[in-house]
Amino acid sequence: MGVIDIADYTKAFSARGYLVIYYADGLTNTVYTDYNETDNSRSIAEVAYRLKTMNPDSYNAISDAKKAIMDAYATAYVAPQD
Repeated sequence: MGVIDIADYTKAFSARGYLVIYYADGLTNTVYTDYNETDNSRSIAEVAYRLKTMNPDSYNAISDAKKAIMDAYATAYVAPQD
């Protein structure tokens, strides 16, 4: 895990998957996953919180040192109000 500035714990980051297909004739085609901001943007705080609360087996499998880092990130998460 890298070092993330505390001010960025709640900053949402986005990502999108893609696949490049290489054809025998030398042509390529790139296929992208669907993207929308709501479904594809998360903060490190949200990811850590959800790991701890929704995936306890995965959380418990990491080292105590990494749990301490995840816990620090998770405490910054504020669930959205509907």
